[in-house]
Amino acid sequence: MKRTLSPIERLDRVARAQTATILVSRVRILLLFLTIFIAWLGISSKAPSGETLLVRVLTAATATATVILWLKWRYKLYAPAVLSFAWMMGSVLVRDHPRPHTVFGMLAQYSMVPMFAYYGCGLWVMARRYAQINGADWKNEREQVAEWLKILASPAQTDLVEFSTGNFWKGYWKYRLLKTADCWMVAIFKRGTTKLAACYVRQPNDITLTPLPSGKWKVDILLGKKKMSFPEVDISPELSSRLGPIAQHASS
Repeated sequence: MKRTLSPIERLDRVARAQTATILVSRVRILLLFLTIFIAWLGISSKAPSGETLLVRVLTAATATATVILWLKWRYKLYAPAVLSFAWMMGSVLVRDHPRPHTVFGMLAQYSMVPMFAYYGCGLWVMARRYAQINGADWKNEREQVAEWLKILASPAQTDLVEFSTGNFWKGYWKYRLLKTADCWMVAIFKRGTTKLAACYVRQPNDITLTPLPSGKWKVDILLGKKKMSFPEVDISPELSSRLGPIAQHASS
């Protein structure tokens, strides 16, 4: 039997889906240029007829997926997922290349198949969640998350716990935490920008703030089974006084 989500779990699902919304805006631009490129390849192709036909079919599929992504349709993210599987099948069906006679030759010829399968499966899962949270019965959650995101994206806000972290290899990120009456809103931005990288809504006890003797704070964030700790976080004295009751509860 399907488990009923709690109010905070519903908000978290909507928050997590924000990355899918960003993905749609990026992928549809990418597919637009890809459609033009492979259309040019199909028109100017001097390859064998079978391969040329396959390129033209994939051009039509890519163009269709591009158009769908510009529609206001809750199921539109399934289009790039299906397209990934179409490209995977196209990689398998190409027969005009010499047949490989070694394992390494076979791996080289079909190296794109697992990549398209991986992206197709990932997009399919993302599309299912995107379709769910864009249903009419999720309107209140969408509006609430949108309101919180406006607060988190505003540089003038002083009621946020904010800190930066990262390195050259993993990237540099800015974390912003907003405490509401019933939960925490966590937004991760690319440092120096307002580009949202990830977003979560967590239970009150999933985030703990511990004051340190140095005057700074230790922030612990529980995301599912993963716990992240950030020592030596600077928090303004005004915000620290308001967070006092929370910190005492969290560190008890």
